[in-house]
Amino acid sequence: MLASRPSFLNVRSLVRELIMKIAAFCLMLAGPILPSVTHAQVSIDMARVTCADYLALSAADCFSA
Repeated sequence: MLASRPSFLNVRSLVRELIMKIAAFCLMLAGPILPSVTHAQVSIDMARVTCADYLALSAADCFSA
């Protein structure tokens, strides 16, 4: 009868395996969600940029269209 009862080490490894599966599942869910939350793009309304604004930029800040 003692052989059929799970030992402490077997229970511990099963708990670790369960925690790893839960962590993997959470990471799988977080993967598609995080990029939409951390949306860090800047939009520029090019219709409002004048020639004077463009010419006032330094050479390092200039961009080409």
